[in-house]
Parts: sequence; C-alpha cells; structure tokens
Amino acid sequence: MRRIKQLRAELGVTQAELAHLAGVVVSTISNVETGFVDKPMPLTLRAIATCINRERTKRGLSPIRPEELVAEVEG
Repeated sequence: MRRIKQLRAELGVTQAELAHLAGVVVSTISNVETGFVDKPMPLTLRAIATCINRERTKRGLSPIRPEELVAEVEG
C-alpha cells in the first residue's frame, strides 16, 4: 500500500501519529504500508483513509476516496 505511505508522507505525519488518529497500533500502519499484510481489513483501510482525509482537509487539500484504497488491495 505505497499509496498510504505516500499520502502520510505528504502530510508530514508519522506512522505513530496516523496509528493514534486511526485507533490502530503502529505495526498495523507499518504492515499495511510495506505490504506485509496481503489484504488488510477494509474497515481498517477506511479508518486510515478517514484520518488521512481529516488531516488533508485541515490543510486545505482535497480528500481521497476511501474506496480507492480498498480497491487497490482487492484489485
């Protein structure tokens, strides 16, 4: 899920910060970003996408569609 890593990096948010915002542990973010987990739970991806969108909105950036992240995994 390089896309999550890219989006997180664009925001200047650490894995720990994103994990805290999404309500998951840091290893979940790391495992999703590195592809260690082949198919992350869609609910987890939606929680991560929601947090990324919240941070993007705060910075005046356009939101991403959570479905895009889910489709990337299920693709």
